[in-house]
Amino acid sequence: MKVLMIGHKNLFTKTVGPGGGTFVAELTSRLNKYVDLDYFSYSNVLFGAIKSPLLNYGSNYKSIDIIHDLMGASLIIKKPPRPYIITLHDNFGILSDFLVYPDGKGTFKSKLWLYLTKKGKSKNLEYADFIIAVSSNIKQNLIDFFEIPKEKIFVINHGVNPVFKPRHGRSDKFIIGTLSDLTTRKDPIMLIDAFKIFVESLNKKEREKIELDIYGKQSNYIIQKLKQRCIGYNIKFKGQISQSQKPYIYNKFNIFAFPSIEEGFGMPILEAQASGVPVIINGNGIIAQEVQKYAIKAYTTEDMAEQFYSIFLHGYNRNSLNAAVKYARSFTWEKTAKRTLEVYKKVLE
Repeated sequence: MKVLMIGHKNLFTKTVGPGGGTFVAELTSRLNKYVDLDYFSYSNVLFGAIKSPLLNYGSNYKSIDIIHDLMGASLIIKKPPRPYIITLHDNFGILSDFLVYPDGKGTFKSKLWLYLTKKGKSKNLEYADFIIAVSSNIKQNLIDFFEIPKEKIFVINHGVNPVFKPRHGRSDKFIIGTLSDLTTRKDPIMLIDAFKIFVESLNKKEREKIELDIYGKQSNYIIQKLKQRCIGYNIKFKGQISQSQKPYIYNKFNIFAFPSIEEGFGMPILEAQASGVPVIINGNGIIAQEVQKYAIKAYTTEDMAEQFYSIFLHGYNRNSLNAAVKYARSFTWEKTAKRTLEVYKKVLE
């Protein structure tokens, strides 16, 4: 069996980042054991849309048994002549606004983006023989928003690399940390304001032990805006880190905070839990049900600050932490690869 994997060129670099890069690196390294993989990459989505990946592949497509669009971002301009599978990782950007405002009270921008997203994605989804959704939430959105038959959708969760595990590496400080891009969707303001409220509840000696570390892709413009909210508080913007650094970064944290408004899956939540770190998420966020199970939900900024204080003062229940570690480590990339292989076999039947 030969499978053509298509996606943005950044997905196939060795220096993979969070999310899509991790998924492709972990999945393809395991699928290589079972199938013959070939690759087609493009430099940006628009270029990939105009120059259909399949057409660019030329006459060699005849040697391909299956085409697998790894991120669902390539806009196919005609139905591929081979079985076509899409993996979808997110809720289509500002679709989160639609889900938060199902009565249509979202912003004009969100309504326009929803319309364009639906028009742009509909053909891809129509052409796909099968769709792999990385969470049950995305499957339900495909059924509700795009009216995709449920029989066409397979839920295959991401995995957690076994390198994420509890280590003895925490400092004398009490560190609250996060790892995500600084975008509106990730809601860093909720985290910063919750941290400030938490610090204000401490005495001078306690404050000296407290630190908020923010890791991830950050533009200078956004950092400067956010730093204005951080004056007088021990909040550090650490920038991007490599995949090899991540397991050790998680183990520096006493709490992992993830206030994201919307996630297709939420891989950092499971990575942090597998590392033995209690995780606090935005209780109002749209996050995969599979990932929420052992996360602590904070529904307001004040609620998040209270959760910080409680763990700082009393620690976190050891049994709950062990259960979270065990659960997070049950998500393996081997399972992801084998279930993907089952979809390949089914599409060829």
